[in-house]
Amino acid sequence: LSVLFTESDTWQYSVEVCEDAWRLIVADQGQGDPRVVREWSDPATDAGEDIRLQLLVQDGMVRIGHDGVLIGDHKIGPGFGLRNELGVTSAPATEQGPFLVSYADAEVHALG
Repeated sequence: LSVLFTESDTWQYSVEVCEDAWRLIVADQGQGDPRVVREWSDPATDAGEDIRLQLLVQDGMVRIGHDGVLIGDHKIGPGFGLRNELGVTSAPATEQGPFLVSYADAEVHALG
């Protein structure tokens, strides 16, 4: 699954959750390609199992986890605004679909 969660005039941040890794991705709003800025492994992430994804963006940091477990954090700096976009991704070498992800009980809260 993929969640685009914050952006500035120049950058967009998203997180991708796969069985083998959680990836924090930054994309240049101009011509640059998206790139992985952080990657964490989580052996508890299993395809087909429900997880409660949690993202907290506060004071220039993003904290990423699920079900009350912190996976990792990363400094993103000032000047970012909240953006919410949910989607599905596949590994670059995977070209066959269909791909499926479902979301339930999504909640977005602005803190502060």
